[in-house]
Amino acid sequence: IAWAGNEVPVASIEGEPRRIDRLVRLAGPAPEWWVLDYKLTASPQGDPALRAQLAAYRDAVARLVPGEPVRAAFVTGQGELVELQA
Repeated sequence: IAWAGNEVPVASIEGEPRRIDRLVRLAGPAPEWWVLDYKLTASPQGDPALRAQLAAYRDAVARLVPGEPVRAAFVTGQGELVELQA
C-alpha cells in the first residue's frame, strides 16, 4: 500500500461534496487505486442506487488521477469484497 485514507472527501461531477469510506493506492510497478464502500447488507451490488453511488465515487477519483487505473468494490458486512464491474 502506497497510500490509504478513510472518509476521503471528493466532489461529484455536479460539485456535490461526498466522502469515500476507504481509498487505497496500491504500490508496485503498476499502481492502482481502489475505492472501497462498506455496506452492512449481504448483497449491496443488487441495489442499483448503491451501484450508481459507488460508480460515481470511482469516476470522481478517476478525474483526479487521469491515466491511473481506478477500481471500486463493496465490502459487505460478511467481509466479502464485491468489485463493481465497469
